[in-house]
Amino acid sequence: MNKLVNRILALVFIFVMASSANSQDIEPGINAAKSGDYVKAVQLLKGVVNTDDSYDGYYYYGLALMNTGSLKDAEANLLKAIKKDDEGIGALTALGDLYSKRREYDKADSYYKKALKVEPENLDALLSQAKNLTVAGKIDDALTVLSLAKSIGPENPPVYVGLGDAYYYRRAFKPAAENYIKALSLRSNYARAHFGLGQIHFRQKEYNEALEEYNKAIQDNPNFANAFLEKGRLLYFNENWAEALATFEKYAKLQPGSVDGQTYIAKVKYGQKKYDEAMDILEKIIAANPNEDLSSAYKLRAYIYNEKEDYDKALADFSKVPETIFDIEDYVKLAQIYSNKKDYTNAYKYFDKAIAADSTDDNIYYQRGIVKFNEKKYEDAISDFDKAIEFGSKQLAVYVYKGLASYSLQKYEDALREFDKANSIDNAYVPSWLWKARSEVALEKLEEAKTSYRRVLELDPNNKSAKEDMELIEKKQ
Repeated sequence: MNKLVNRILALVFIFVMASSANSQDIEPGINAAKSGDYVKAVQLLKGVVNTDDSYDGYYYYGLALMNTGSLKDAEANLLKAIKKDDEGIGALTALGDLYSKRREYDKADSYYKKALKVEPENLDALLSQAKNLTVAGKIDDALTVLSLAKSIGPENPPVYVGLGDAYYYRRAFKPAAENYIKALSLRSNYARAHFGLGQIHFRQKEYNEALEEYNKAIQDNPNFANAFLEKGRLLYFNENWAEALATFEKYAKLQPGSVDGQTYIAKVKYGQKKYDEAMDILEKIIAANPNEDLSSAYKLRAYIYNEKEDYDKALADFSKVPETIFDIEDYVKLAQIYSNKKDYTNAYKYFDKAIAADSTDDNIYYQRGIVKFNEKKYEDAISDFDKAIEFGSKQLAVYVYKGLASYSLQKYEDALREFDKANSIDNAYVPSWLWKARSEVALEKLEEAKTSYRRVLELDPNNKSAKEDMELIEKKQ
């Protein structure tokens, strides 16, 4: 009998010690998630969360997975947390955030409402609900929720970031900036406020200022993945390939569960016109992640097929991507693909969709102007190029294309004016000097034309067109 009692006591002791060990094992992971170090949290929690079998374990593991890009696994663990406690506000709110990331905005809102039913004035749930409404385009509804949040937490920095985000999505940049600055006055090292200011500067093409704000956000929170993403995109658009690649690599480390990080690395190769290298990366991503959302990989592969002039394959890859996650760049790329196929009806349809998404994006009008120029619709092309310039286009070629359209209409003085504008911005741009010279020839300004051709040959000594044109001028004189 004593042996049986001793055996039972030994088993109880082992069970208690195991439970204690699990509790000790899970706490560091939970603390890592609470501090925002989600990569570390995933590493610490993945081996112990099921053994622990607690609400907190599943919730914080799900939260960490979501913030490192593993949305499917995150969903599974957050649902386990809800089974443990169907009134767990953290898990309910996190599920809302997860569905919002997937752009399932109504489903996301249903979870925020469940959380707010448990605690109507929970600030985190209110702010998440407002953010979801904002990205869903329901700005007025978001501002109503934020008004309540502000009455609850008038000195809470995230409230003002929420307001800044709402105004930013409305493209009301002044009140957006005012709210981000208010957040920083309450917490000077608040990463999300610096990030918001960076977004405004990026949108207004103030790239140096945007980069400065993204760097401040990263300094405030080195685990802020989106700051690395947007910084990388800015560097990518400015063709700073080495820094863009390093930044996207950091983003990929912070989002190991997402294919997007590796896709952005491939995008740098695409930007460098290293299409085969980019394609190799994408093929590996697609092969290694058959059960993941591969939309970003398929989109970029479509871009590469377009460059390779394999337009049907490009369209086939785009067909694998839900249109609900298209951005402006995707609509423009589809328009270009259809234009390359001479299917102008579909090309203009997608330009219209891009304009519906953002009627102030200069690149849409620039690209549509090129399509119209190629169709020899020169007056319409000029109208689009003017729109692009009005909205702040930094494309030097916009002036050259506009000049070429005027030249094609035999409006040589107008053409000359546009080429001069291009040269005033960049005095070493060969196409604008070449066509300036040709416009001067058309206007019988032969000495001026010779000066312009000499400038072309200074910049490009082997320029065959300039040499041939100069010979023709010499024969005329």
